[in-house]
Amino acid sequence: MSRRRRSDDRTTWRQYLRYRFDALLARGTWAVLLWLGIVTFAVVLTASFLLRRAGVTLAGSEDGGWFEDFWQSMLRTLDTGTMASDSGWRQRLVALSVTIFGLLVLGTLIGVIASGVEAQIDRMKRGRSAVVESDHIVVLGASSLLPDVVDQLCRANARRRTAIVVMADQDPAELADEVRQGVENTFGNRLVFRDGDPTRLADLELVRLGHCRTVVVLNGDGDHTGDARAVHTVLAVREALGELDRTPIVVVLDETAVAETLVASLDESVHPIVITQAVARNVVFALRERGLGEVMAELSDFRGADIYVLAAPGLVGNRFGDVVIGASDFRPIGLMRDTGAVELQPAADEVIGSSDRLVIVAHHATVALDIDQGFVADQQVGHGDRPDFRSNSVTQHVLVVGWSGLGPPLLTGWAMSAAAGSTVQVVFDPRVIDQDDVDVPDLGDVSVVLTPLSGEVTTLGRRVPPHITAIVLLAYRDHLPPQEVDSRTLLELMTLRRDLEDRSQSVPRLVIELTDPGNSALADVRGVDEVIVTPAMASRILAQLVDDPSRRAVYLALYDPGGSSIHMMDAERLGLRGTVIMRDIVGAAAAHGVLSIGWRRPAELGGELVLNPPADRRLDLAPGDEIVVIG
Repeated sequence: MSRRRRSDDRTTWRQYLRYRFDALLARGTWAVLLWLGIVTFAVVLTASFLLRRAGVTLAGSEDGGWFEDFWQSMLRTLDTGTMASDSGWRQRLVALSVTIFGLLVLGTLIGVIASGVEAQIDRMKRGRSAVVESDHIVVLGASSLLPDVVDQLCRANARRRTAIVVMADQDPAELADEVRQGVENTFGNRLVFRDGDPTRLADLELVRLGHCRTVVVLNGDGDHTGDARAVHTVLAVREALGELDRTPIVVVLDETAVAETLVASLDESVHPIVITQAVARNVVFALRERGLGEVMAELSDFRGADIYVLAAPGLVGNRFGDVVIGASDFRPIGLMRDTGAVELQPAADEVIGSSDRLVIVAHHATVALDIDQGFVADQQVGHGDRPDFRSNSVTQHVLVVGWSGLGPPLLTGWAMSAAAGSTVQVVFDPRVIDQDDVDVPDLGDVSVVLTPLSGEVTTLGRRVPPHITAIVLLAYRDHLPPQEVDSRTLLELMTLRRDLEDRSQSVPRLVIELTDPGNSALADVRGVDEVIVTPAMASRILAQLVDDPSRRAVYLALYDPGGSSIHMMDAERLGLRGTVIMRDIVGAAAAHGVLSIGWRRPAELGGELVLNPPADRRLDLAPGDEIVVIG
């Protein structure tokens, strides 16, 4: 048996040579070219030797020397027409042999070069070359948030124009097409796409992390390992940057516990954001007061006014109240201390220190932070006594129809400012979701009732109790096929609107959740106070934090009902009516203990929202118009 095995295992010279030849070709184009060059040299050398042995020479030779025969043989290898002038059968046979071999060599050479060029072009398409950028934004991973995030980042950087480098384990050409379809205008920013695994250090070298401004880590859609992969990517980025590097890393996560672990384990340069929680916090404003959802939607969208945290060395030593009165193109709302703590609506006589940063509402980060000192000297206006908005809050009765992951954080945030006696009723379809899956959190003193829907959805509107003040339609996005989720929500909306419009009492506020941005444009959402398109809103919030991670502290301060927050005040309550300018509104608001950042005309009066108008902007206030304030 052993002898047979040794006999069968013998390697022939043919097998050995073929193995070595295959190994040579596997080294790439350069190896094939080298092999062709060697073989061609050997054939030409052999042809010249045969000519010398036969005592003949080829046509065109200037003498009968060996080098001349070598040269003429090489010409016939490279140019098939050269042999036409040869005479004599011995010369012709040698020339024909060399020319036929030349045809094979040239054909192979052209094929090898074409294959090498094609491979190089394919490599370039796959985005495997290192970027040469500085102060750029790096986005790692791909998800449904990516197009909207890139669109918002382009808007945020419209004035400074930067490069946005996206790397994902995906074909870069397909990824680029997908992203560009969601980007209305790049505003001069450069979009760069690379193919690579963000968890591999070798691939991270392609995006030049050491020279970037911010890193964004996205997790995958519908992937239960999304958080694990996102955390793996963050650790890889930290390793690539080095422990002492403090480049901001904004990472998208699904689980709050994972985010808390990251915060506890890593330094302050890592900024985790739990998308569902962030969206819920924005929507809470729509439940607190009518119109606040619209205000927060503009503040989180780079299309209009935004919140900025900026150093203001030219305003150091000024009183905060004087900056409020004297500002022209921005609206101050607070100060960020050197510890990172945010103080919204500080006292009017608070002096701005050298380590303080100003929290403002403005249309761009390059706004001139100066004030009209002459106007301030004439006014000398301070803040009046601050109104207690919490004591004026009314009892609310919220009806939640449907259920999704947005429900628990939304109700928890709303209950933080709910007045005594407020209630929540959750109506769910038992044919879609089990009662055990409706995980309503403990809302303290707020009464919660779970009601299974009986009958058809079309009868839903007739079952809304008359005392309901707000209705929230949550999508069954975790329990229905994607194509059915929004259809179900819009059917519920039409049913509710049809039956509620016939009521004599005031119509409750309506908040609906959609999953497809296209449906919000196609659907009839008249009378809806807030449309939550979860991916779009999440992308806007994420882009705000990517542009400036310090905004997170400002949003959390606004969200806290125990401190100063955003509210709506009737213009006539501030003594404002008729034609006024924005500076008059700011002064009247300050006299009543609040900071004005804009004004709003309710939808029933035509609908308009203007945030951060210039100080000399003239406005015609009508009965029912409201002032957007921080108080």
